[in-house]
Amino acid sequence: FTPNIVIYDDRDRINYKEMERYISWLIDAGIHGLYPNGSTGEFVRLSAEERREVVRLIAEVNQGRVPILAGASEANVRDVLQMAGYYADLGADAISLVPPYYYKISERSLYEYFAEIARHSPLDILLYNIPQFTQELPLNIMEELLAFDRIFGTKDSARDLPRITNTMYRLRKHRPDYVVLNGCEEILLPSIIMGANGGTIATSGIIPEIIVELYQRSVAGD
Repeated sequence: FTPNIVIYDDRDRINYKEMERYISWLIDAGIHGLYPNGSTGEFVRLSAEERREVVRLIAEVNQGRVPILAGASEANVRDVLQMAGYYADLGADAISLVPPYYYKISERSLYEYFAEIARHSPLDILLYNIPQFTQELPLNIMEELLAFDRIFGTKDSARDLPRITNTMYRLRKHRPDYVVLNGCEEILLPSIIMGANGGTIATSGIIPEIIVELYQRSVAGD
């Protein structure tokens, strides 16, 4: 999946024409899915309306050609659910969700945050572990969250291969089809060799053919 950049014009507004060209280029280059409002898309620097517009534009250009994983990491449960509903109406396939950022909360509160969203989200949820920018998502909490069918997998950007292998080992004992995606180029190959499903790789937004080939060769055992 490509966590896409957002292109602006010289008036500091989203450049729709260039975005259309860019998204079509990514799909034509062979990427397997689009990931708007991820870290590479700098979602925290966009207004809520711009975040909605980015997903709307991508869904419009995509026309169902590849799956859309939409970042829905808003500042509170209410806004996350509103965004999830909006993205569902646009035809997105799932949302990606980081732990609440800025304030560190207890593990129990972390569980309740994701549980509350999982109870009400109209879309499936990919948990996003990125401790560089928010608190780490502990594996014991992730195990508890397996009780919610809406939570289908994890994207891990901790640059920590042992954590990724531990995630697969511990969570797939309970749910063999649990999806694990790696978010870092330098461990894409070894994480796939160890059993990861793939990745959301930033540089696939500028060299998609190379990242896609790396993925394909990894899966093929080359």
